[in-house]
Amino acid sequence: MKNFKAGFFLYAGALILCLIVFFYFFISNADDSTWRLSVASPIQYSETINVQDEEVTIFGSQKNVGEENAIEYTLIKANRFGFKQSYETFIVKGDQPFFEHTFTNIPNGSDYQIKIYNYSRCFCEGELFYLENGRAPNK
Repeated sequence: MKNFKAGFFLYAGALILCLIVFFYFFISNADDSTWRLSVASPIQYSETINVQDEEVTIFGSQKNVGEENAIEYTLIKANRFGFKQSYETFIVKGDQPFFEHTFTNIPNGSDYQIKIYNYSRCFCEGELFYLENGRAPNK
């Protein structure tokens, strides 16, 4: 009976270790440009964006949205107290293989983000890219 318990715990430990390694590689290889929203998780935020020349252009795609649903893209910036200020909202309806929008008259600065919101209506996914000062940012 002792050998059974020892073997069980060894097997369970190895399985847990494999799961940890799998999820580490899955999360560390996640692409910052992709997003997935669901009914239970309707909001996602992009990586931080720097605004230069008072504008930033986003472009991307979205799928599995459905013709009657829309995705809302809002340019926001959090202040030092954590409150988020919205600057402009752009709504894309239905499945779109490509969309583009330029947010203008935005104060120059860093730490802006795009809030992606699906109104808790669909299991959808897409990609979002942005241009700083007319070109892709250096990473």
